[in-house]
Amino acid sequence: VKVIFIDLLEKNFPDINLNSLTKDYKTALQEITQAQIGTAPKYKLISSSGPDHKKSFEMAVLLNGKEIARATGNSKKAAEQACALKALEMLKNII
Repeated sequence: VKVIFIDLLEKNFPDINLNSLTKDYKTALQEITQAQIGTAPKYKLISSSGPDHKKSFEMAVLLNGKEIARATGNSKKAAEQACALKALEMLKNII
């Protein structure tokens, strides 16, 4: 069954790979920072604006108390994900 399943999966989704499946940038950032730096990132709400039905949130991601990225989103979770993505892109050049 496993062989048949993998064969069907590969035929129907030829471009599938780990990068296309991974959309949780916060988890990826946490795994990298814990492995490379020995600490987990923290997220801080910088500001929120707009009416209740259409709020915008600005979040920052901190490593060892130092801000490394900042982003906005229509929810805190979306802003945190955007922060983590920016941080991952930045860390690619450093680590």
